[in-house]
Amino acid sequence: MEEDKFLMRNYFNRSIISKFTERVISSHPEFDGNGFLGYIDKRIDELSFMDRLRLITEALCHYLPKNFPDAVRILLDALHPAHQKESFDGLGIMVLPQAAYVSKYGLEHFDLSMNTLYEMTKRASAEFEVRYFIIKDQDKALAYMHKWAVDPDPAVRRLASEGSRPRLPWGVRLQSFCDNPAPVIAILEKMKHDPDEVVRRSVANNINDIAKDHPDTAADLLIEWSKAGTPEMKKLVKHASRTLVKMGHPKALALSGASHQAQITFSDAVIETKSLNLGESLIFSFSVVSEAEAEQNLIIDYIIRFKKANGSNAPKVFKLTARSIGAEEKIKISKKHRIHKITTREYYPGEQFLDIQINGKVYPAGSFILNINQ
Repeated sequence: MEEDKFLMRNYFNRSIISKFTERVISSHPEFDGNGFLGYIDKRIDELSFMDRLRLITEALCHYLPKNFPDAVRILLDALHPAHQKESFDGLGIMVLPQAAYVSKYGLEHFDLSMNTLYEMTKRASAEFEVRYFIIKDQDKALAYMHKWAVDPDPAVRRLASEGSRPRLPWGVRLQSFCDNPAPVIAILEKMKHDPDEVVRRSVANNINDIAKDHPDTAADLLIEWSKAGTPEMKKLVKHASRTLVKMGHPKALALSGASHQAQITFSDAVIETKSLNLGESLIFSFSVVSEAEAEQNLIIDYIIRFKKANGSNAPKVFKLTARSIGAEEKIKISKKHRIHKITTREYYPGEQFLDIQINGKVYPAGSFILNINQ
């Protein structure tokens, strides 16, 4: 884990920052490259990925002209060719602090900033930064995103979808779209048959976000879209249904070919690790017996109800399997789940609970004790 963090933060390294500086100087020789590099170099070593990004953004503020339009012109002139190299080990990574500079200092230059993010997203996605402009002026931002939804460039089209996601991970939440997803759906309608799979996947992720606040709206939309019947649409619908399926939403289950009223008996639930330490694995098994006279499709998940600080439990749903079960067939399923430290969850010692969810119906499977060594 520590090695992963080290690798991630070192995408912002001296070599790539120097290459970016050289590009700026080549188009604007008056740029103080030595000052810019020195400002970063004396502080970068111990910083995380996000702190390095913020440091570079801060350095841009110090060494670019104070006049925002002049500063943006320098950044645009220094951009490397679009789609030349999109991986994090190329100059694309340096677009991230540049886009952050635009969102931090360019809100009062709305049109110039949106057009700048349009160019930057062709090198590295501006999905996080465009959200501040949606918050600033939603109607004006949506007008841009409707145009971007049909842009010839797939990276720009993806920005229209990814940038408007109500709950984009690591991005500022768009509460207005959480409350009312209709403006977002209007954009997605233009993109549901996009020829690029990456764009369609973004559309699916957006609908998955919508499902967290408006499950019926998302389910009804996917039912309508599924009528297209194409392989591409089937894949989009499946990916967009993830949260709905975990919820056990009847309409989403039906789209997946599973009945909300599965004719089964749940039995033989066993938790082998009744007590475990953080970093060890929860091992459990159970059986499912079909009571139907025909084959059934099952979507089986498991739910760990982790103990919270106040003593209550917070459920987390994990995918297990999707499979068929024959008439009167009995199947046994086993699973090993490692419970280890992650940045997005705080663990608390004591009793935790395990449930099995089959086609949306929850079956208690028992409890276990989690020990946390301080």
